[in-house]
Amino acid sequence: MTLRTPICDQLGIEVPILQAGMGMGARHELVAAVSNAGGLGVIGGAPLAPRALHEEIQRVRELTDRPFGVDLLLPPQLTSDNPSLAAAREAIAGLPAEQREALGELDVLVTPGHVDNQVAVCLDEQVPVLVSGLGSPAPWLDDLHAHGITVLAIAGAVRHAERHAADGVDAIIASGSDGGGHVGTLGSLSLWRGCVDAVDVPVIAGGGIGDGRTLAAALVLGCQGAWIGTRFLATKEADCHPDAKRAIVAAGSDDTTVSRAISGKPMRVLRNDWVDSWRGREHEIEPFPLQALQNEGRGSWALLRGDLVEGALPAGSVSGIIADIPGAADVVRSLAAAAEAALRDVEVFG
Repeated sequence: MTLRTPICDQLGIEVPILQAGMGMGARHELVAAVSNAGGLGVIGGAPLAPRALHEEIQRVRELTDRPFGVDLLLPPQLTSDNPSLAAAREAIAGLPAEQREALGELDVLVTPGHVDNQVAVCLDEQVPVLVSGLGSPAPWLDDLHAHGITVLAIAGAVRHAERHAADGVDAIIASGSDGGGHVGTLGSLSLWRGCVDAVDVPVIAGGGIGDGRTLAAALVLGCQGAWIGTRFLATKEADCHPDAKRAIVAAGSDDTTVSRAISGKPMRVLRNDWVDSWRGREHEIEPFPLQALQNEGRGSWALLRGDLVEGALPAGSVSGIIADIPGAADVVRSLAAAAEAALRDVEVFG
């Protein structure tokens, strides 16, 4: 048996494994390692200014000639004329240098026209795949398709998947609430099945996939591949602090929680005292993305500094089954092999 689905031909990859664009954790070394192993590596482009995004794309191309993607955040709060963003820019400009560095991602997000500029880089570079991590890629779809770019959009609810499909995206990533980072409220299995039934474009399963058996389950449900984040965050090539990787390995399946305290939108992170301190104080949380200014950028402290006490580490509930920090290529190969074995077992019982 070969673990190959139609999305592999569509994306030009060998196995239906897509590495999630995990913001600061997904840079050229991880992206190239996944793509070279036959999956699709994806740059976490949201926190990158246009010049930095251009350089990151170039670094990926120096390491691989295989297809790869760029993940951007396209919610209306960032693509519309939002007066609160001007106030955030002014506040950031008045901070000491160390605090501005911690708020680097927010500084990029609130820069006027940054989304258009990031998309322009992707168009100029003709990246193979663009992923809309939040919001809708609809305003840019015609240009992206004219440049030969395959467009994927993440959906946290079936209605989101239906809207993306109607807009004309090439595939849906159905990312359930088990995943790390920004999540919706629907459980992964229900979301995967619901999206497969609701749309005619390919569906890729996300949220809670860290082993081959879960990947096989997603394929049995009709999905054509997997969008995998936390498992790839705990790899040698992931661009995050070693203590963050070790924290994922040490975590149990009940050590994550969903909180709006990090960005203003629901986000699954490892639980700690700082995250728990926001319980009962939800009324104090600012809307996305301004909450990051209120909490001094703690969403990046764990990834960049290894601060697991005052920082928040995005991680899915699948952390509970992650027991090592291998190379990313080994993850791709082991996931594919285990999924093939599980599917053979299904055929035997069938």
